[in-house]
Amino acid sequence: MLVLVVLVAAATSTYAINPVESSVFYTFNNEPVFNRLMRYINADEDQSDNLKYIVEATESRMRAATKSGNDAAFDKAVNFNLANAKNILSHSQYIKYLSMINLTLSNRSNEALLSEK
Repeated sequence: MLVLVVLVAAATSTYAINPVESSVFYTFNNEPVFNRLMRYINADEDQSDNLKYIVEATESRMRAATKSGNDAAFDKAVNFNLANAKNILSHSQYIKYLSMINLTLSNRSNEALLSEK
């Protein structure tokens, strides 16, 4: 039951991403970061290749949405990433993937708060 609550909270907080916080997906597109993420979630070669494509496509969609100021397109880019990642990863891998997204967002938020002081 606790795992379900954590999963729902993780998914819900991921949907709270705004264009300013989109850098999490840009960060995942960085090759050393992406490789560490793949080791962390224990992705096989096919999953890694597919997720690399998804991350690159997400970044492209987010850039276009941000450039045009289209919040709906931005939300669709995030949903594209999450839905496709969920389809190619196992349940436990997907939970780890969501955890890394949320951890990165939390760290960025904390950094922003500290820089304001």
